[in-house]
Amino acid sequence: MRRHVFTLTAGVLSVADLDIGGSNSGIGASSNAAANLDQGSNGEPGDPAIDRTPVDWVNGNLNPQDTHFAEGMSIPYRMVMTNLTNGTHNLVIGWDTRDGSLAALDYLTHYQRLEPHSQFLPPHAAEVVQPLDDLTGPFAGPSTFAIPVPANGGSQVPNMPTNSFNALPGAERLMTIWNGTINSLTYTDQDSLDLAHSQSELTINFTSTSPTVVISWGGHIARQDEWNGAAHPTGSPYHMRNIELDGQGGNQDRVLLALPQCRLAKLDHDIEWEGGVGDAEAIQFPRVDRHDGVAGGRRREIARHHSRRGVGEVLPVAGEIHHDTA
Repeated sequence: MRRHVFTLTAGVLSVADLDIGGSNSGIGASSNAAANLDQGSNGEPGDPAIDRTPVDWVNGNLNPQDTHFAEGMSIPYRMVMTNLTNGTHNLVIGWDTRDGSLAALDYLTHYQRLEPHSQFLPPHAAEVVQPLDDLTGPFAGPSTFAIPVPANGGSQVPNMPTNSFNALPGAERLMTIWNGTINSLTYTDQDSLDLAHSQSELTINFTSTSPTVVISWGGHIARQDEWNGAAHPTGSPYHMRNIELDGQGGNQDRVLLALPQCRLAKLDHDIEWEGGVGDAEAIQFPRVDRHDGVAGGRRREIARHHSRRGVGEVLPVAGEIHHDTA
């Protein structure tokens, strides 16, 4: 039910439209509230550390020129909400769990999940995710709330993704908020995992204590070994969406581009990346080409990688997400 509230101030009559009842009752409603979804870019592996860490928060899509992730890692996301009135609010987010009959972002996690990082060349430490970076405070908190276990209805791999989610340490299964408290996390949609395209939606019920509230989480990049080789769609399959805030549509969609994998024969010495496909004993190898300073030009570099993994095991590289299909 809506109630019109008339206010007379300094001879000027104003009208406010308040939402009475429902999950956003009382002082939580705000017609000027806004929500903006960002995702974290950690640069190319060879970029200077200052350009990789902490991650840059971008409002557009991610691609191999500004990102490197590996399967099993989590893409960091943050939602920055402004002009909130103190009180209870509902934020709805959505993501694609499957695309092209392959697993994509199979569940949500904590925002800081970029380990292990040793597969990238040149060697470097995992980037730090700071959800408050480049924002103007003050910010209180943070506080956290446990992410609910995802369903596995229709999954063609028994107990997936439930088993993978439950195997994470408890600290990696948390959603984080600043300037507020999360009251509940509820799946309002979880499509069957036997569909060609499936998505999930989560309603975040929270109480704000400031006009600006930040909520941060991660989107888990499905692993080939956990999905029996049925992961990593091609194209741009890794979608995270801002569905709505307090019933007002956000309709923002952030995407990570997935490029075809590069595979090379298992070698123990210097190799030159050719972007080709090796023999049946091929393993993956990270791409190590660099911009040579000439507009549009690139040059190949020689890189050393001594494989300590068995033949056919995964050396996944993402941003362009690589995976083994042998």
